[in-house]
Amino acid sequence: MLDGEDAWNLSKEFGVTYNAIKKRFGSVVNQIKTVANQIVAVENNFRNLPVSSQIEVVNLTAKLRSISEHAAGAAEFGMMTAHRLSMLANVEAEKIDDARPMESIEVLKGIAGLTDIANKSSQIGLSLLNANRETVIQINQAEQKEKPRTLDEFYGKPLSKSQPS
Repeated sequence: MLDGEDAWNLSKEFGVTYNAIKKRFGSVVNQIKTVANQIVAVENNFRNLPVSSQIEVVNLTAKLRSISEHAAGAAEFGMMTAHRLSMLANVEAEKIDDARPMESIEVLKGIAGLTDIANKSSQIGLSLLNANRETVIQINQAEQKEKPRTLDEFYGKPLSKSQPS
């Protein structure tokens, strides 16, 4: 379909429904075309810059990629630290006497400290996860609005050849 092949012709050629072809490949093909057009536009804009500006663009791009990679790494290490400290706080919590918890005040202070540091260590990772939250919610809502497929569409059975669906 990227090369202009018609979905109706593909459905006839492969013996599946027109809807099955459109559903499986339609949005992906549109997304690929959109991204490809964006890349071409960026490349054209890049080529129109003076050479000195092109060098600055390449250097800035490398820095932005590096920042992104390091932020993801920091998030990962922060979450690993939060996990470990939470585990240690849990181990310490086992030492508390349920009948006399106030006799374990030093243990409670230690647990509070471990938990506080664990929560602070998780902030970068949680911020990165929350940055994409709205997009994920929109994607999930769009998927829920999709019309359920019929059994024929599910199994890819061809419809009558007289009309596309």
